[in-house]
Amino acid sequence: MIDSITKRLIGFWEENVIKGIEPSIDGSDATKKFLNAHYNEEGLNEITLSNHFDELIESKKQLKETEKS
Repeated sequence: MIDSITKRLIGFWEENVIKGIEPSIDGSDATKKFLNAHYNEEGLNEITLSNHFDELIESKKQLKETEKS
């Protein structure tokens, strides 16, 4: 059992701490508390962007296609 925990700790250290990769969301209470503290309900409101943004997105798509050619 200790070997199993040690392997997980080493994996966490190498992947998440050294490489700086955030751990995946696991549904634990700690994760839930973190998300609630950092992304409260204010951030859940939907906004509508102007048509100008649709044009910008389309231009970006066209530029990417041009780069591929």
